[in-house]
Amino acid sequence: MSNRSDILGRGFEFIFITELKKSVEATRPVEIKDTPEYGNVQEKWNLCTQEEQENLKYSAIAGIEELYSMEPLILNDGKDLLELSIQPDSAGEKGDVRDVLLIRRGISWEIGVSLKHNHEAVKHSRLSRSLDFANSWFQEPCTPQFWEDVASVFEYTEEQRQLNKTWNDLGNDKIKKVYMPLLKAFVDEINRQYSVHGTEIPKKMVEYLLGKYDFYKVIGRDATGETLVEVFNMNGTLNQFKKTKPRVILPVAVLPRRIVHIGIIPNSTNKVEIILDKGWAFTFRIHNASTKVENSVKFDIQLEGKPAAVQVFQRRWIKEDL
Repeated sequence: MSNRSDILGRGFEFIFITELKKSVEATRPVEIKDTPEYGNVQEKWNLCTQEEQENLKYSAIAGIEELYSMEPLILNDGKDLLELSIQPDSAGEKGDVRDVLLIRRGISWEIGVSLKHNHEAVKHSRLSRSLDFANSWFQEPCTPQFWEDVASVFEYTEEQRQLNKTWNDLGNDKIKKVYMPLLKAFVDEINRQYSVHGTEIPKKMVEYLLGKYDFYKVIGRDATGETLVEVFNMNGTLNQFKKTKPRVILPVAVLPRRIVHIGIIPNSTNKVEIILDKGWAFTFRIHNASTKVENSVKFDIQLEGKPAAVQVFQRRWIKEDL
């Protein structure tokens, strides 16, 4: 993520939690936890231009209004404290992709929101000579065969790194000696894991890529002047109520149990597709994450297919002709 993208993304978190507090405080007690993470997003907000701040504010308000239609417990049924907080980055490493938490401890209620500014990427993950991706994804170690398959690739990248080469210096060898063999090793390893551990592998893959906790993904799109709210309610913890029913009733999305297809996309030199049952599908685009050669590569992962229960709600916040 570029520095500017990071500033705007963190700024979006700040204005979302700020506008949420402002909207709620006329109805119930609400506080934002004063943490280093909150201080960080506030600093990033102050680095945004006036135009950027205006767009982020409009987008945040639109997302909050959509959220109210699905989560009546934000405002209704009691006068206990609503606690708002910004999650540390370390939460994502533990399978929690939520950026903002909303908690009412008085009724043991909690929901989370993931905020995205002008992008919808699921997660970034790396392959390297030491990172055990299968252990992170499936809680099962990569097989010895995987490490044998990638050894020559990272021997080559280490040689080029010591020569101070850039990825562009490698020319077609970047594809032939790095990307393609790593993609093949990645596909083969997932197939091996699936053959041994069966239905847990697709389920754990989705939990790793999307997070172990249900959440709302709020996506601000400046170019089109709209906010999307995407609902990931895999465990049925969202859309809860006591007396006041939500205006929008959300279904529960079923996690997959089978890998229907996995392979390098035909005529592609850098992309794998994984199609699962229950409507789930992902693409994994491998790329170098730096100018200079290093002993790792990165995946840009996109959610290409999702169950009908993963609903998306749209709210415009500028006129069509602006």
